Amino acid sequence: MIPTTFERLLESLSSARRRHESERAALEAEYRAVLFATFRGVHPTRRSAHANLEKAIRLDGALARGVLEAYDPLAREMVARQRAEVADLEALLEAAAERHAPRPTALEVWYRWREFRASTHRSTCRGEAYARASAERAAAKARAWGIEARVVRRPTSWGEADFEVWVATDEAGAEAIARRPESLREFLRSCWGAGVNPRVYDPFLPVGLEERLGLDFFGREVRGSARRALVPWAPPWVWPILGPLFEIPQVPPAAADERGEETEPCS
Repeated sequence: MIPTTFERLLESLSSARRRHESERAALEAEYRAVLFATFRGVHPTRRSAHANLEKAIRLDGALARGVLEAYDPLAREMVARQRAEVADLEALLEAAAERHAPRPTALEVWYRWREFRASTHRSTCRGEAYARASAERAAAKARAWGIEARVVRRPTSWGEADFEVWVATDEAGAEAIARRPESLREFLRSCWGAGVNPRVYDPFLPVGLEERLGLDFFGREVRGSARRALVPWAPPWVWPILGPLFEIPQVPPAAADERGEETEPCS
């Protein structure tokens, strides 16, 4: 099968990252060799530090700083070049992902795409719920592009569980799905619909964003009057009293693009 442009770019990115790791390791090895050689010349009797970087720095910090200052510009230039190369490839991949159609494989062949750990959100005391919600959202994203996906629960030794997402496509197809953008409105809707707070994933989301995008805190659509959606605990006789306090106007057309919808220009 002839590889697509996206697959070739993905392989180029992997090769670049392997090459960058080798370059960093080579520069570090050269720095260590020069430092040890310089240290042996200045302190020939300190044999215990001739091959121990930490001890050499502790015994003669000025010498170590002098060697480091010589290699610091080389390291900075190398890191800047590597980051620029990766950024260029990432930009090309983002553009190519829109045109790459993930190829479904036989349902007997599954690719382990993502893993979500409960320990990542342990401070919320609901780490498993947040891990499950992330996995379900990733699986729904794959299904939206016509790829079968399944969520596998993996119990851990401390009583919670991690979750894996397996997709019926190859690695290139999974990467293409991962690079497809997800609208902010869909992210909020799926989080609240799963009973988790999106601000645990992104603490910098502004207050009142749900109202602006026409959602309530259950992941439901809000259109016009939001009395019943926002005050579900109140009996009907208090809706006329509390309703104006929770009233949300219609989302203006200018904000429709935030929901990922197409808008027609005003005439």
